[in-house]
Amino acid sequence: MGRPAVSVVSGCMLVCVFVTLGQIWRISLLSNDQFLRRNVTPPPLSASASRPVLSVDGRFSQSSVVLNNITNSNTKPFYGSLLKDSNISNLYSNTRVVHPPPTILQLLDNIQGARWAFNDSAIESLRARLENLTRTSEQFILTRQNAPLGTDINFSAQSGKFTITDRIFHAEQETSPLANRTFDTCSLVGNSGVLTGSGCGREIDKADFVIRFNLPPVIAHWREDIGTRTHLVTTNVHTIVSKFHHLPHNLEWVQAFRNFIRNCNLQNTHLFTFPFNVRGNGDFFLTFQETLKSRGITNKVLMNHPHHRRLTSRFWAEAGLNEPTPTSGFYLVSAALAFCRHVRIFGFWPFLTDRRQRALQYHYTLNYLHQDGGLNNWNHRIDREFFKLVELYRDGIVELVTDTCR
Repeated sequence: MGRPAVSVVSGCMLVCVFVTLGQIWRISLLSNDQFLRRNVTPPPLSASASRPVLSVDGRFSQSSVVLNNITNSNTKPFYGSLLKDSNISNLYSNTRVVHPPPTILQLLDNIQGARWAFNDSAIESLRARLENLTRTSEQFILTRQNAPLGTDINFSAQSGKFTITDRIFHAEQETSPLANRTFDTCSLVGNSGVLTGSGCGREIDKADFVIRFNLPPVIAHWREDIGTRTHLVTTNVHTIVSKFHHLPHNLEWVQAFRNFIRNCNLQNTHLFTFPFNVRGNGDFFLTFQETLKSRGITNKVLMNHPHHRRLTSRFWAEAGLNEPTPTSGFYLVSAALAFCRHVRIFGFWPFLTDRRQRALQYHYTLNYLHQDGGLNNWNHRIDREFFKLVELYRDGIVELVTDTCR
């Protein structure tokens, strides 16, 4: 595949061209070697397979409002209490729910029609329980304080450890920019096609802190639906390679990245990365960070602390969400509960049809229907995560916006 020309062409529009031409590499989430393979074929969605279940340490009581109807890890997962139709069998198996179940649609209608409001006591109960284990303020971001030189740390998504070397230590922040910070409202903005035509841009931008995922193009074309503000945006190896054709020892991608950051109004945004989920990603992200700095790109790169992500997985496993590792979207929702008084969620909708059964683009940035993003990513079960978000929405802990904002 030839390298794209890098010029004054908008980085955002360049990305859209790459997507519509279908040139994104299909890259697995397991190692750098596998990141550079194309056309990886996942196992059939309907195939049965045993899934690893995270152990829990029993530190949680069943008294929380969030856990009232949630079973522990030794019994059935939580979603049995939400779904009363045939979709429940898919959730127990390896078959994904790709259309919104009728009972979920009815529940969302009921919640919206009941003058929904944040339940501050429920939020505080969950926040205290979550922070007792994860200590987000101290552990969310890898820093020189929580990961000094020579420290051995477990990877978050596989067995094994890495050591904080001189190179990693110098890439760490001295302290977390989110330590001891509390924002009144936060908007977490996914990339679902449900945002198209939603008119939610102003509601998103009202927040004190806005989080987005996988370096989406935040441009005028979608302003009315997705807003313009971004304070923190996640990225991963897949995103960088596919959007900017980043290859080792080829620095042409840097100009494309610079254009993208400028044209998407992301110059002052923190870039949140996951270098130590698995073995092999660390060197990629260290080089990425060093290259940006040497080329005068001023975005601060934050590295996720893998221990925090492991603890977050453990917490939600105890709450019935027994997944090997959470998606970055669900993980950031969980973390935001620690530093945001009220969490509002937009663009988290893992289905191919909306609440009125109209066909959707899977992502708002695509110009054709039913293109997969996380839908066929066999590392995650975003349908199960969505039902957990519905449960949190029902209990007044997060606001889950799945309809228009007009």
